[in-house]
Amino acid sequence: MTAKESKTWHEVTVKFLDFEGGFYGLVASNGEKYLPMNLAKEYKLPGTVLKVQGHIIKDMITTQQWGQVFKITDIKLIKLGKAKSENTF
Repeated sequence: MTAKESKTWHEVTVKFLDFEGGFYGLVASNGEKYLPMNLAKEYKLPGTVLKVQGHIIKDMITTQQWGQVFKITDIKLIKLGKAKSENTF
């Protein structure tokens, strides 16, 4: 990882993926998928839009097998998502 990579801001949308026990992933505006290791609870709402900085962790295997493992080092909220309603039809 270069210093430039760690300072790049990525605009991402938080997604809840309902497999492997359920987990939150980040989908970047360019389609890249990131599996965040340290996403704060207040941002774990589907549809939340964030700008994040961080780095990819290459030597880690996860049970999710989805996206690149990503450690967030800085975060900015753009738009908060909404909790999924239990009573949707």
